[in-house]
Amino acid sequence: MAALIGGVAVASPSLAAAHADDSVGCGYGTGGPHADTICWIDMAGVDPARAEAPGGQQMQIQLGAYTMTFTAEMTAGTDGFTPLRPTSFPTFERSVIGNNNNVDGAAYYVNTPGRPALYQDSWNAPAGGTSYARGEVTLKDIVITDSTGATFSGDYSLIMADAESTGYSEGFSYTSDTPFRELARLTPTNYAEPCVGELTGIGTTEVSCVGGDSGGNTYRGALMVAADKPSTVTVSFLNGGRKDGATRQGVAFGVMLSRLEVSKVIDGRADARDQFTVSASESGEVIASATTEDEASSVTTGPASLLSNIGGNRITFEERAASSSVDWDRYSTAWQCSVNGEPMDPQLIETSADGRSVSAPLGVGEFLDCTVTNTAKIGGVSWSKVDPEGNALAGSEWELVSTGGSSLAIVDNGERDADAADGRFLVEDLPWGEYVLRETAAPKGHVLSKQTTSITIDGKHRDVKIGDIENSRIDGELSWSKVDSEDEGQLLAGSEWELTGPDGTTARIVDNGLNDQDPEPGRLRVTGLEWGSYTLTETRAPREYLLAQDPISVVVDIDHLVIEIPAVKNELAQPGLHILKESDPASGSKVKPGQEITYRVTVKNTGNVDLTPALVDDDLSQVLDHATFIEGTAQATIGGSPAAAPEVDAEGALLHWEDALPVGASATISYRVKVHSDVTDKDRLVNVVTGTGTVPPGITPPPSNCAPGQHENPDCSTTHVPDVPGDPKITVPPTPEKPGLAWTGGGDLLGVSLIGAALCLGAGAILLLRRRASQD
Repeated sequence: MAALIGGVAVASPSLAAAHADDSVGCGYGTGGPHADTICWIDMAGVDPARAEAPGGQQMQIQLGAYTMTFTAEMTAGTDGFTPLRPTSFPTFERSVIGNNNNVDGAAYYVNTPGRPALYQDSWNAPAGGTSYARGEVTLKDIVITDSTGATFSGDYSLIMADAESTGYSEGFSYTSDTPFRELARLTPTNYAEPCVGELTGIGTTEVSCVGGDSGGNTYRGALMVAADKPSTVTVSFLNGGRKDGATRQGVAFGVMLSRLEVSKVIDGRADARDQFTVSASESGEVIASATTEDEASSVTTGPASLLSNIGGNRITFEERAASSSVDWDRYSTAWQCSVNGEPMDPQLIETSADGRSVSAPLGVGEFLDCTVTNTAKIGGVSWSKVDPEGNALAGSEWELVSTGGSSLAIVDNGERDADAADGRFLVEDLPWGEYVLRETAAPKGHVLSKQTTSITIDGKHRDVKIGDIENSRIDGELSWSKVDSEDEGQLLAGSEWELTGPDGTTARIVDNGLNDQDPEPGRLRVTGLEWGSYTLTETRAPREYLLAQDPISVVVDIDHLVIEIPAVKNELAQPGLHILKESDPASGSKVKPGQEITYRVTVKNTGNVDLTPALVDDDLSQVLDHATFIEGTAQATIGGSPAAAPEVDAEGALLHWEDALPVGASATISYRVKVHSDVTDKDRLVNVVTGTGTVPPGITPPPSNCAPGQHENPDCSTTHVPDVPGDPKITVPPTPEKPGLAWTGGGDLLGVSLIGAALCLGAGAILLLRRRASQD
């Protein structure tokens, strides 16, 4: 049968040895062999005066529900007696037990509570004789009883240890009514072995340990021995042999107990309400137990100490449901047990049929630690986040809510997502149950999905695959404003546009009209744009303004959903047209009959608006009355390159020309005529040109310097005067006077007159025939 000593190390008042003189009990230190199972007896309650008196001092130590009683006696040795007093660990700086300042950093039973050592009160000069025996400590009539007063029938081990060190010719003599076994030799690095002078009697009821030559080491180790269930033990102090003539020693007693601990680990709750209890028991008597609480995923009883038979006891570790919600079918169970920190041989462990309890042997000095892990039978769920074309979308966030109300946050490639690919999700370790999946944050540039998906995780549905969950794209938005190029603060209303989309389709946008979502004149906004490349072209400028010449290209995508185009500037339209009429010979010159005249009209676009076309009309009505148009001579050039040919209507007496005339360009129109042969000096060859230009709608046509009615403008007309010789005169030479002859009669004079008149008529007829021949 095992007796419970305490729930945790030095946590029970019966085990914790305080520093008060009247305290009793035992406590554990840290480090060293069997540190977890040696409870060092607190000697703080020892009264040296009573212990040295005949009959000794009656002592009592509580070991949980059990009580250990004995009589402590301090007596002189053959060479006298050095008084002892209770002392805490370490007894001095070179002792092993209680120190952690050793060269190798090893710790031996440090932080042991109370005053577990009986330490000689003074340094002793060498005693006479040969044994150097300077006193004895005896614990006799050792008995352990239970709470009813019955004697404990099991076995235990009593430990005796050198609480200082065995120097040259120092030593101990241990005696017991049961055989000793060597428990440990404590020898840190650079320490000499203990008992190098003499070590005898291991396995018998009397052990002798004497120090010897340390081999140059400054410090010496310590010996620990154990006697199983003794009723009397004695320690004799041997002091002597130091060259300076003084030695000092100490001893400590401990009870080697068995210790156990049982722990619970919950690897995922199948139900958030599930709670569990674990316990350790021996022969049906519960030694320790612990219960999980709230959301804690583990619990432990902590180390519990007990007295155990030397042959060991069989301990049962068990788990039980601590809440009605527990469904064992939804959990797998695994036990792991270790002894003194090393895994226990599985063949020593017996497992119940349902797997919820195990039993294992526990011997004296062993620390048996068993942990049961309950793992919720889990499942998983996977899905993908895609766009309308099925492409993976990164960056979404989700919430998985169980029917119990608990919620899991899932972040793409982050929290709870076990799939490293963008847009792909895998949530593992889901306890069985009902869940609802919903999206809480959409991928960038996409609309949050309103879809919710119900999921069941159970024995038939361990790995649920939802498939693709689609997100539609957030439509793009395009905005811009129309301003005056010279005054960007002046918005211009009335523009019209064409927007060409990714698929080549076009949409018409009218300021404050069709497809314009901005109510302010001069500001335009288009919404609902699918992702892709767009071209924006102005098709109609605000009134009296020029069209924006360059199309604007934009791309609507995940990083450009709201696009604001910089203000589109329009230049004020200022159309202009200048005409210059010239001739060769120059206007105002005299021309002879039959002479050729070359006319040139220069037309220049002097404004900032292309003329489509420029138009010129040259009035030839006062030219072709006195001259003939020479066929094939009418031609036109723009910037030196051939342009549209002028059209000449000889019957209508008009030359007409039209062609596109870009801003800054000049056109030259030329043709020739031949002056009639019968022109008179009374005739005039007057040529008048007029012109205008066609401009886009909403722009006032250009003013022309040669508008109708500009006949007097020298730039717009030419005049030529015929240079015709006068009628030829017939000179009749005078009849020389005949000397001496006298006029003989009037009849002869009449004849001469008739002859002269006939000559004049003949000459006029000849001239008239020549002129008509020239006209023909």
